[in-house]
Amino acid sequence: MSEILELRLSIDEILSAIGVLQCIFVMVYMAFRAGKISRASIAFVFFFILGISFYIDLSEQYVSELFRNYDYYTLLSWYSIPPLSILLMVQISNIHKLPAKRFYLYLLIIPAIIATAHFVIQYNESCSAAYMCDEHVQLLKILIVIFMSLALLSLWLVTDIFHFTADDHYKAATKERFWLIVAIIFLNAVLIALLLLELIEFLSVQDTNLVKTLVGIGFVYLASTSLFRIYPQAVQIIDKTTKNTNLSVDDQILITGIEHLLNVEKVYQEPSYGRQDIARELSTSESTVSRVVSSHYQKSIPQLLNDHRLKEAKQLLIQTNENINLIVQETGFNSISSFNRVFKQSEGLSPTQYRNQFKLK
Repeated sequence: MSEILELRLSIDEILSAIGVLQCIFVMVYMAFRAGKISRASIAFVFFFILGISFYIDLSEQYVSELFRNYDYYTLLSWYSIPPLSILLMVQISNIHKLPAKRFYLYLLIIPAIIATAHFVIQYNESCSAAYMCDEHVQLLKILIVIFMSLALLSLWLVTDIFHFTADDHYKAATKERFWLIVAIIFLNAVLIALLLLELIEFLSVQDTNLVKTLVGIGFVYLASTSLFRIYPQAVQIIDKTTKNTNLSVDDQILITGIEHLLNVEKVYQEPSYGRQDIARELSTSESTVSRVVSSHYQKSIPQLLNDHRLKEAKQLLIQTNENINLIVQETGFNSISSFNRVFKQSEGLSPTQYRNQFKLK
């Protein structure tokens, strides 16, 4: 029997190690490929916490005796994932911007659960601040099931996280986002269901941990493949035929930096972004930036930024059913009027006419 237990613990450790490595891989990917890091911050934190959860499970056999309440920390690490996943789902539904401030209130769920459990259990003489008793842990589990279920339900009621799909979710641009949100919902449902089954003693703690680890690994794999398609390529191919060979080596390095800002970080999505910002990020003067842009692109900086905004706006008009006002915000135009003016100058059509033209094809 002890040999079987040892084998099982070894399998658990191997699975947890795989989960840790998967999360590290995704975080490295996000850091190098996601473009503007602020846009990927929620996904990065999400996989960091998930990696910590795997690591706590991995190291339990070796360090649990050194720390009191180790099971308590394990519980909190795994169940910090649902509040973060709510933020992640909201962002995925509108990939171009961070969630509204009200959604960050979901992060208060875990502190609220801990505070409620401490308040209820404080008069139990068998419990103390230094050591969590069984009653305390059981109460935490009950509160987690209740609070997390209500949180997911409230998200569904107050916002339509699938609003971007409409009748268009089978197109490549939105299909990955659709299935990633479905995978996140499934992960949360499984975590809550496992905790509930453990509470009613249908599953042992060991069985729960094993299933939780397997589901976590499967989720990371599915999520990572979707993330690789959602976020843009980090490496941009520059057409050498348009390259100005009269530029110096320093100027060509500067062009590479500008290409990175435009194509990877997508700085044009910020309406106020301009020459001063480019110069600051590339540690050069504004006059140098203007000269190099003019020489290489034969355009001014505002024209260059608007060209990229326009290119993305056209893609969104064709590939999605998003409201035009929302497209204006996502692509970095100052106003709907300036968007309409620039669009008509370029295409000879209004944005609505342009969209309808492609729908008729």
